[in-house]
Amino acid sequence: MVDTRRKKIIAVQAHVLPRGDTRDVKALLQRARPRIIVADKGYDSEAIHERCHDLGIQSMIPARKTTKKGHYRKIALKAFRTRTYHRRELAKALISAIKRTLGGSIRCRRARTIRAEIIRKCIVYNAFLMLYRLLGQILEFRLCPESRLTMPAAGFGGVPTSDGLTSPKGASPCQCATCNTSAFAIAAGWTLRTEP
Repeated sequence: MVDTRRKKIIAVQAHVLPRGDTRDVKALLQRARPRIIVADKGYDSEAIHERCHDLGIQSMIPARKTTKKGHYRKIALKAFRTRTYHRRELAKALISAIKRTLGGSIRCRRARTIRAEIIRKCIVYNAFLMLYRLLGQILEFRLCPESRLTMPAAGFGGVPTSDGLTSPKGASPCQCATCNTSAFAIAAGWTLRTEP
């Protein structure tokens, strides 16, 4: 679940096997407690609208063409605003940014470690956003050199490295054992690492 105003992840439910997302909505709503939930037509069910109504959450879910029944669905459709519904694109953009910066694949094989890796990626991304808001342009977000991904770091005088990316003065690239471990390199040369 994504907070579109602050652009951060507020709740995660990870599964190893393919499964419908609508089963997890009730648990995510209970955990996150948003004021408004925005979702696509796949989440349009009377049970989800009823749960949102019981928790005092306004649901912005467009109705499916084939389904018109349901007391709570009708209440939600009366309050539906297209402008609010289009904030869903911000959530899609955030998930895309996570996949681009931290990698779209999972390297772990066991169910427990797969969940841990997904949750770790979300925590690392939220921490990066918090640091970026605090420090602004003096922060460079950098993955392991093997991944060849970086976010632009302007304004602190980065020096080019052998792989053509910029690295802050005095900061060494991530020397982790697994390629997908993230590091925050700050202009002062500090490095914060997340261990798998």
